[in-house]
Amino acid sequence: VPERAFDVRRGDVVYVPPHYAHDGVGCSDSITCSIGFRAPSRQEICQGFLAWMQDEIASTGREFTDRYSDPDLALQRHPARIAGAMLERIETMIGELRWRRADVARYLGQYLTEPKPQTWFTPPPQPLGFGSFLRKARRDGVKLALKSRMLFDDRSVFINGERTRIPSQGRAALIDLADRRALAPWPPAADAIAATLHEWYKAGYVELA
Repeated sequence: VPERAFDVRRGDVVYVPPHYAHDGVGCSDSITCSIGFRAPSRQEICQGFLAWMQDEIASTGREFTDRYSDPDLALQRHPARIAGAMLERIETMIGELRWRRADVARYLGQYLTEPKPQTWFTPPPQPLGFGSFLRKARRDGVKLALKSRMLFDDRSVFINGERTRIPSQGRAALIDLADRRALAPWPPAADAIAATLHEWYKAGYVELA
């Protein structure tokens, strides 16, 4: 049974707090957009981090190149039994798996900016060369594409699931781009990150303003 009802007009916004059931009905020909702010569960965060760590270990080695060995293996009464000594060795190997705060920071930046599976980016059909791009960027500025997600921490910038280290010369410009989603007008300090912005422009992450 509805407790409250609202008749909205063009351009109105209705905020529904969490844990409230709600239903909307179009009274006339119209387009209604529902925008959800969804927090991930602890299980989603942990599963995502462990999957990320698996890829990280595979790509970097991370000192896990040694193989299992048991030079003091003794004859067992039951050949099919999982011996306690083997269990202890495996437990020790798994227990040596550690992650640092920097690993969590990298995962979080990439996780929060990872595009949805149905999201794709459209590069410019005839991308400008670096020189032409820089001239237009200095004149008009640049902006993030609507689909782009960009965040930063003390060490890195994350855009659409990718990580870029922050150069000291262009740090302020990248932070402005992440915060305001645009560099217009173009600050002189942005010249230090122009090559990075040009790569993002060719990938469809950034557009000329």
